[in-house]
Amino acid sequence: MSKKKTKGRVPEVLWRVFRYRARTLSNSVTSLITNPPSSFVLLKADDPASYRKLLKDCYIVLNDNAPPVVHFNLENRWPQPLIVSRIIEFIIAEQPLSSNVLCSGYDKCLRSSHIAEVLASSAWTLLLERVGDEFMNYLLKYSSMFLPLPRQQHQQVAGLKRKRDWDDKAADAASLMLKRHQLTADASLSYDRRTYPVIDFDQDKGLSEKTGVAALLTVKGIRMEKPPGLYQFCTLRSRKQFGWTATPL
Repeated sequence: MSKKKTKGRVPEVLWRVFRYRARTLSNSVTSLITNPPSSFVLLKADDPASYRKLLKDCYIVLNDNAPPVVHFNLENRWPQPLIVSRIIEFIIAEQPLSSNVLCSGYDKCLRSSHIAEVLASSAWTLLLERVGDEFMNYLLKYSSMFLPLPRQQHQQVAGLKRKRDWDDKAADAASLMLKRHQLTADASLSYDRRTYPVIDFDQDKGLSEKTGVAALLTVKGIRMEKPPGLYQFCTLRSRKQFGWTATPL
């Protein structure tokens, strides 16, 4: 019964990819911190609505290589913007070609980016006060983060861009969905069922998210193959029953 309830809370667009690995920020924090100090309080009665929404609607997926949280303390020595920029620079130094969304558009001179500014909001700053520097570093470094947007959309702000593993049933269903929802704009799409079907396509922006290499975009008679994978710096929408649509922010 608990699994059914978990599925009901997780947005469909995240559920189809991560299943039970996707947890709210609140659940992620409480499950990772096994022995919190007596002074630890994640949520208080007078906390602002923006912070409550962050805990409830932000979703976290831990990386496969994430170590357990062995030591937890509430020490705050650094401001949230500095913590975010340091983690970004650490990731870039370790992996200069990293595809971690957290590093997207980062300006080393200004030590800032759109994503860095989002993660330095008042709600995130309050979270830092509640969980401490070390745990905030842990979340930024070892998890994929998805922030809520209007109309059941989610923006990925941290973690590697994900490719989805589809079983045969889901792939067949996606193929059927694609046949039933014909494109109406000045673009056409073809796919090869021998690999994997194209899951969704945004004909207005020319972006696609798919599991195979079969998508061909035809615009004004020119055929261009779209490489697989979720496009950098995009939002995720569950507009259709199967798959994501990638749209620029």
